[in-house]
Amino acid sequence: MSDRTPNRDGARRQSGVLDAIFDVVEDKPEQSQGSAANVFRAKALAEIDVPKQVDNLLPLTSRRSWLALVGVGLVILAGLVYAGTIVQTKSVTATGRAVAAAGVAVAASPVGQVLSAVLVQDGSAIRAGEPVAEGVAADASTVQVVSPIDGTVWQVLGSVGGILSPGQTAATILPVGSGETILVAVPESQSAEVTEGLTVNIDGTGAASTGTVTAVGAAPIPSEVAGQRLGIQLPPGEQMTMVTVSLAQPIPAGMSLTAQIVISEQTLLQQLTGTS
Repeated sequence: MSDRTPNRDGARRQSGVLDAIFDVVEDKPEQSQGSAANVFRAKALAEIDVPKQVDNLLPLTSRRSWLALVGVGLVILAGLVYAGTIVQTKSVTATGRAVAAAGVAVAASPVGQVLSAVLVQDGSAIRAGEPVAEGVAADASTVQVVSPIDGTVWQVLGSVGGILSPGQTAATILPVGSGETILVAVPESQSAEVTEGLTVNIDGTGAASTGTVTAVGAAPIPSEVAGQRLGIQLPPGEQMTMVTVSLAQPIPAGMSLTAQIVISEQTLLQQLTGTS
């Protein structure tokens, strides 16, 4: 055995095959390094877990996150459906009666008298000038109480032997056409948007109907006067606008009722977008 330590040159001389390999490596170092780099790159790419890396970079794509996103989407969709289908109604509610536009008329005593006879009953047809009752005045003369209009006796308020003061009502009269129209008193503060052509929903005792606004009073009147025309008691001290409504179907004349005057009907989506 030689005392010399084998070196790289000695190793080459031991094998012609090794000499050839080292010659190739030494002659083309760049190609060898490039091949090694290509091998490294291929191994590195093979070991990359692409789905795992994507999940790490995009944590929102986890199952829980997707479920949350789907839930939010469903809530938004439900909100849009609600906003687009649920109708919001703006309306004014008023008290009224099934009576023609002239309102309830009264047959009032012209002078003080004691009634000696009542000549009509509730529901009787009557013409203007016909007597509803008669009595004896203080001077012993006979006095009649007559109807001021054509129509139907609504309520007889006097009775035989009763005393009527001057101007006191002996009977109320519903004008012709009552039952086909209604008259309602709308507080002036709520009447600005009430116009002809609006739809009205009517609710009375045992009867319901719909109608259309056909006339709106030009000027408000005191609630006391409005109450007399309707034959009802209204809150004192208020100003009222009288509104006439034509009915789609007749209801019993003289019926007291509640009227819902529909100002507008829009979905929430239409309100938000300003469309009609």
